[in-house]
This record gives sequence, C-alpha cells and structure tokens, in this order.
Amino acid sequence: MKQIDLLDPERRASYLAFGGLTFHGAKLVAATGIVVGAFIGPVFMSGYILIFGALGAYLYYVSLYKMQPAPQLAA
Repeated sequence: MKQIDLLDPERRASYLAFGGLTFHGAKLVAATGIVVGAFIGPVFMSGYILIFGALGAYLYYVSLYKMQPAPQLAA
C-alpha cells in the first residue's frame, strides 16, 4: 500500500501545503537562532537549543502517543 493512498483525496492538497509550511517554519526557527546567537553567549545559546530540542521531543511524543485517532470517513 502506498502512503499516498492513506490520505483523503479531498484533503490531499491541504496535507501537502501543511508539510511545506512545517519546512518553512523550521527554517524560520533556525534563522532566529542565528540572530539570537549573535546577541547572547554560548551558554545561553546552548539553553536555547536545549529548549527547542525538548519542545520538539515533547510535541513528537504527544503527536504519537497522546492524540486521539481521527474519525474515519465513510467511503
């Protein structure tokens, strides 16, 4: 089974758009880190990276184990 077959055909474009948005959001966070790193010291920059890493791990955990499954649409 192909992964694309798992998506609802009516919402496929929305999923693709959101996937592209997450990539641009990651670029924005990385660019912000570069700017912030110019103004704060290396210890605080380590904390900045640690906070975003912990936030990402938490959101990943929540998306895998804590979210309720989406209701199935009638075919």
